[in-house]
Amino acid sequence: MRDRPGAMAADVVEGPQLPAPAVYSLKHVFLAYSDTDPVMRAGYSQLIAPLGLGWAKAIGVSESDQAAPTVVRLDDQVVEGADYTGSDPVVLATRDSRAQQVTYGTPSSGASVRVVEFDHAGHFWPLPDPADSSETLATYGLRNQDLQLSDAVWDFFVGAP
Repeated sequence: MRDRPGAMAADVVEGPQLPAPAVYSLKHVFLAYSDTDPVMRAGYSQLIAPLGLGWAKAIGVSESDQAAPTVVRLDDQVVEGADYTGSDPVVLATRDSRAQQVTYGTPSSGASVRVVEFDHAGHFWPLPDPADSSETLATYGLRNQDLQLSDAVWDFFVGAP
């Protein structure tokens, strides 16, 4: 793992845990992650991936919606790093990211979980017009520019009752 400002071993040693079976008053969960986040250790995204279904089970999304989530490939509007001519492995690993959205249930049905999965994206909040320095990119990678994640979060929760 690369040395990064502010990164501590405790930050990346353990992954999040699946929610314990319980009765939650929480009814809507939104998750987003990148499979190539350069700040996290290798394999970290495999710890994150099961959380969508885990939360769907924990908050009472129907079994049929758990078994058949809605998967939407989001438009790849920007080829991130297309003009990059350097050789930094972090930047190269996070070029041309794409995203897909997996939804268990629907916000209007009472319980829902949405997961936005990015491939090849860095450790940044996705937005269309970033102004990231070359030093920042070498540490954290390219951000996905295909969507404004704040809008995606807002749209999901506005649809919730």
